[in-house]
Amino acid sequence: MDLAALVENGQLRIVVSDSGIGMSESLHARVGQPFEQASNDPAHAREGTGLGLSLVRAIVTQHGGTLNIQSREGVGTTVTVILPLSQEVRAAA
Repeated sequence: MDLAALVENGQLRIVVSDSGIGMSESLHARVGQPFEQASNDPAHAREGTGLGLSLVRAIVTQHGGTLNIQSREGVGTTVTVILPLSQEVRAAA
């Protein structure tokens, strides 16, 4: 697994890459949704098939950031999180 972090243009970019089982392009839309995994195969249920990405997406969204997932089956996955370093103060309604 590789991890990189970079600050530029008022944003924090975090990139995590692995050479795991990856996933096909047809599964990309499902990954990151609550309670979804790339594979529902019980043999792969514990092999890192995207279950935690919905939590990452929720946290990143709450902080005004973005999440990008790139993956190729049999090659691995790269997840990029971009977070603003500062946010506007929101007035209570």
